[in-house]
Amino acid sequence: MKVDVVIRFIEKFILDVIGVILPGLFLLVGLKYVLIDLLSFDGLRSLNFGDNNFVIAICFCYICGHGLHVIGDKILCPLVSKWIKIKSE
Repeated sequence: MKVDVVIRFIEKFILDVIGVILPGLFLLVGLKYVLIDLLSFDGLRSLNFGDNNFVIAICFCYICGHGLHVIGDKILCPLVSKWIKIKSE
């Protein structure tokens, strides 16, 4: 019984890292390095991933990753499925 719990925990942890934290990290890094000159938003300049703020950065990545997941799941998937149904008819 304990092995099943450990395996489920490892599976959940890996899926969270790959499916939530990495997309959030890519979003934050993209906002920091790509849009910083366009928007001149000083809040992104103070976001440092290399400092002692590692835990805070992981939390932001987790939150942004969940936001991306909701956008993809609730908005983009229905739009794409409607578009595929229209194309197939």
